[in-house]
Amino acid sequence: MHDLEQLIAEWRKTMMTAPNVGPETLDELENHLRENVDQLVRSGMSKPEAFQRAVAQLGSAPTIASEFQKLDQSTWLPVKVAIGVGVAVALALVGFLFARFEGGRSSFLLACHVFTVTLGYMTLFLSGALGICFVCRRCCSEFSPVRLQFLLRVSFRFGCVAACLTTVGVGLAMVWARAEWGRF
Repeated sequence: MHDLEQLIAEWRKTMMTAPNVGPETLDELENHLRENVDQLVRSGMSKPEAFQRAVAQLGSAPTIASEFQKLDQSTWLPVKVAIGVGVAVALALVGFLFARFEGGRSSFLLACHVFTVTLGYMTLFLSGALGICFVCRRCCSEFSPVRLQFLLRVSFRFGCVAACLTTVGVGLAMVWARAEWGRF
């Protein structure tokens, strides 16, 4: 048993050098390794031989690290660009409407209406641009299941934000029209 503990300790040292493998993950992998070794020993193998086979079945440190890296993928570049463009448009629109509101050329309700509707339409436009990027990327290669789930969530959020902003904008337009013109 002492030899097995020493082999596992050396394996842990090797695995700690792998990126994307944290202590909790390493503990889980060690438990899995021990279970495999016990199963192989019960089938008649010696402990060192069972350990070597269990390590081979589990995979090398770079292989395991690359698998965990797939789970921790960064945000897709077009999503980052779409969010950046959306924030930039919102800030520019606030500046434009604030300058116009300060000049007395527009009422506050109308400025809020223009802001929310424009931002809602822009969010929908950016969602469509993400769809185009998705189709173009999909023509070249497939997405991982994790990336597809992420893109599904992002697309859903973009759609919800666009619908909410547009709905609020239309409501504000009705209130403004009622206040200014006396009818909705």
